[in-house]
Parts: sequence; C-alpha cells; structure tokens
Amino acid sequence: MLFRAELLNMSLAITSPLGTGKNNWSAFDRWGEQDGYIYLVRLDNNVVLMDKSRLTPDELKELERLLGNVKK
Repeated sequence: MLFRAELLNMSLAITSPLGTGKNNWSAFDRWGEQDGYIYLVRLDNNVVLMDKSRLTPDELKELERLLGNVKK
C-alpha cells in the first residue's frame, strides 16, 4: 500500500490508495504516541494514524514541531 503524508504549515495532507484527505491543524484537539505510531484525534473524534517508521528523521522532527500547538 502506497501511503504519503505531506506536512504543511497549515494542514496535514494524506494520500493512500483509499483516497486523499487534508486536515487543518486546528481540526486536531489532541495527539499521542503508541506502538510506533503517532495518532492525531480530530475534533469529530476520528483518528489519523501515522507510522513513525515511514517518516524521515527530518519529517518526524517537523511533525513534532507542528504538533506543538496541539495538546498531547
């Protein structure tokens, strides 16, 4: 399965064989880490999972920076 997450200053864009989605950072009210994944919980309680092993060290650092405004 081809998966791509694009970290943008104002949003998170995710592309997979199932579709494409874009969420503004303000759509997330909390996040956490478990079993090698970062999970982002949206205001509507839907969850976006990101496999940390698929991110480069620079992407992971950028994601953590962008999540700085979202409570953990």
